[in-house]
Amino acid sequence: MKYPISQRFEVEDRKMRKINVNKVIDEAKFNRYFLIIFVLLLLALIFDGYDMGIYGVTLPSVMKELNLNATQTGLLASAGMFGMMFGALLFGMLSDVIGRKKTIIIGIFVYSVFNGIVAFIHSASIFAVVRFIAGMGMGALTPVVISLLSEYTPRSRRTLLLTMVMVGIPLGQLVASLAGVAFLESIGWRVLYLATLIALIMIAFVVWNVPESMKFYVPRGETKTIKKVLAKANPDFEQTEEDVYELSIVNQQKASLGSLFKSGYAKNTIYIWIAFFCNLYLFFGISTWLPKLMTMLGYPLKSSVMFLAIFLLGGVLTTPFVGMLGDKYGYKKVMPVLYAMSAVLVSLLSFQMSTFIFYTLLFLAGCAVTLVQSMTLAAAPDFYPIAFRGTAMGWGSAVSRLGSAVAPTVVGVLLTANLPVRGVFLTFIIPAVIACIAILLTKKDPDLVG
Repeated sequence: MKYPISQRFEVEDRKMRKINVNKVIDEAKFNRYFLIIFVLLLLALIFDGYDMGIYGVTLPSVMKELNLNATQTGLLASAGMFGMMFGALLFGMLSDVIGRKKTIIIGIFVYSVFNGIVAFIHSASIFAVVRFIAGMGMGALTPVVISLLSEYTPRSRRTLLLTMVMVGIPLGQLVASLAGVAFLESIGWRVLYLATLIALIMIAFVVWNVPESMKFYVPRGETKTIKKVLAKANPDFEQTEEDVYELSIVNQQKASLGSLFKSGYAKNTIYIWIAFFCNLYLFFGISTWLPKLMTMLGYPLKSSVMFLAIFLLGGVLTTPFVGMLGDKYGYKKVMPVLYAMSAVLVSLLSFQMSTFIFYTLLFLAGCAVTLVQSMTLAAAPDFYPIAFRGTAMGWGSAVSRLGSAVAPTVVGVLLTANLPVRGVFLTFIIPAVIACIAILLTKKDPDLVG
């Protein structure tokens, strides 16, 4: 099928056309090329999620071996979370300078190597430093993957694919939980950290198969590469030797923090940051402490780790369905339901009930808590042009990581202050309500995105 040039592209004359490269990709059909990019970025996030989740899984064992109290344990967890915050900020901005692809490779290397080093540590202070550095690598992946994938997905499938790629984080955490159930008692927590080095294999596949953003190809005049990418992305679009490739005007802007607060962007930036903070406060506050909270309620360690696996499984298995709802009805109609579910279901987890009902509530709570962040990440790129999308997602992810860094410490302090476990669960209602209000206040303007 030929694209009507008169309708979709500016024509200078019959021989030379000005081609908006992003528009060609936006209007493509989902194909094998997009699938390969999606799968590789998903795998990178799965390894990232494993590295994030392994701390919560090994938490009781680490506390015992290093002789830590609840407050110290929360601070140790927060070291990794603060690393993620600074990593998201630093690498998100860096991706707008050196490229998304290079930044993803650096992130994979950092989180793999430094989490592997944790296996050889016997000091809590050194553990915190190394985990902080590893956290920078872990934090780098999400904003840059979302920025790049939002560019290399057809617009008709964008919400679904961006929501589904974010399942990599809870899926990786689920793998960590299952690894804990299977091996924690038999081989110890150190081997589970050593396994993170496997992720280094991903670097070669990313180098060979993942393209760079058009934000870098077009200004450099890399015509051959652009033609090759467009041919794979949209085989129906017929190219000519005389085609001139360009980005839309809004995608030619310079990236900076100030760009996020220009007229038209400022309100959405503030609302999205509030939602990001609350989302990961919810997710990491629960996922980091769930095994320990369950043992405090009288459950054995192995069962408590399994509870975390069920919680994470809720987000993994329901993502495709919720992603399709997002594409069909829009984020503003789907996300309030998820926030309401988060507030109600999490608050019920500390009550006594039958095993079947408890597992069901835990599964649904995992679905809601996981997917509010996934859908926020899927919706956020469309508020900003590609020119500074990396910076926007980097700062947004940094703010969300601030939430993930604060939550474990707050929960640890609450427990040290002898707040009942039920009271701890009830505190998670507050961020769910605040985030829901923030999302409802956002408003998209297509003219500001391009």
